[in-house]
Amino acid sequence: MTSRSENLALPPEIKYQELGTVEAQQLIDSFIERIERRDAPEAGTLNDFFPLVKDALESKQNAENVPADKRLLFVEEDPPEALDTEAITFFLDGRVNGSYSRGRPGEGRVRELTPHLRGQVEHPDHPGEQLLILGKFWDNTIKFNIYAMNNKQARERLLWFENVMLSYRWYFAHFGYRVFETGVGSRERVEVNDRKLTKYPVVFELRTEDIVYLDAQELKRISYSGEAKF
Repeated sequence: MTSRSENLALPPEIKYQELGTVEAQQLIDSFIERIERRDAPEAGTLNDFFPLVKDALESKQNAENVPADKRLLFVEEDPPEALDTEAITFFLDGRVNGSYSRGRPGEGRVRELTPHLRGQVEHPDHPGEQLLILGKFWDNTIKFNIYAMNNKQARERLLWFENVMLSYRWYFAHFGYRVFETGVGSRERVEVNDRKLTKYPVVFELRTEDIVYLDAQELKRISYSGEAKF
């Protein structure tokens, strides 16, 4: 998934306490109407989540009129190799088979070890034939590290980031993601390229789903070969 910020207006910021208001819903509906022409929401995969976070960060900084040379870095390399401003890094810190039942991801007692049938759709290339939709949930632990020049800046950036993740929760949900914060780790003073920085780790749990489409012939091949049981 490429960032929609390159071709489309970025998602509007909707503060968490404003969700459910008429004005907020109008903004959300208008944005979704524009992007659905190009990006129909499907099940969210892990790799597709991070560009959405980048979209949200860019949108927030646009709203705050942050100059280009003052914008924070959002990179996967940890620690960031070059840091002239503040930075947020991200990485996968854990991934287990998705659990289901009532409650948040990870709280269910039954884990989805293999894909299960989610539904069926018309085959786009073979009229009259159906495609089976198989899905498998994953519960992912994502760690973001907040880097700044001093303790105060790091704390303020941490709170800013938490607010962004809440303000754009509707945006993540539109693309099939359930995400919530589970906690903030201890502050650390670290050295990166001879610079002393403050780092705050913040952890989020993310529910994703891998989707597989099977036609009748593929399903028969799997069934006869015993490659997988659904």
